Amino acid sequence: MQRARDPEIAVKEEYDDAMKKRTIEALEMFLQRHPDSPLAERARLEIVSLRNGQ
Repeated sequence: MQRARDPEIAVKEEYDDAMKKRTIEALEMFLQRHPDSPLAERARLEIVSLRNGQ
């Protein structure tokens, strides 16, 4: 029997995809889906950076 996939890996992959797109929309979608993820704060900081044009 195959083991279930580690959910943290799936969340990390979603975060990586959002970071590759590097858009506010992609990062906000990540935050909507995973607001309590350890990666959520990094996504929030990236959104601030994008809004400030950095």
